[in-house]
Amino acid sequence: MNRQFDLNLTAKILNILIIGAAACLAIAALMRTAPDNAARQAGDLEEIIRKAAVQCYALEGAFPEEIYYLKNYGVVFNEDRFYFHYEFNGISNYLPNIYVVPR
Repeated sequence: MNRQFDLNLTAKILNILIIGAAACLAIAALMRTAPDNAARQAGDLEEIIRKAAVQCYALEGAFPEEIYYLKNYGVVFNEDRFYFHYEFNGISNYLPNIYVVPR
């Protein structure tokens, strides 16, 4: 009877260790992909802003002087997650420099 109890205890400890190792691997995988995700989202958002600026140019004949004018074209800015750089060149028919960087 004592030996059966030892086998059950060993099996339970082994199960706990396996589940713990699987949880650690899952957390490590999530932590590794989070920065890649943020960088990809920043690139996507940069492309959205660029397309909205080009649409503004096509419809109004000039690129917007400020990035927040693009809210009129459906662009949503999440300043808690990203830094936005929009440099208007002073000439209305030159595409502004647009950069989005995750915080």
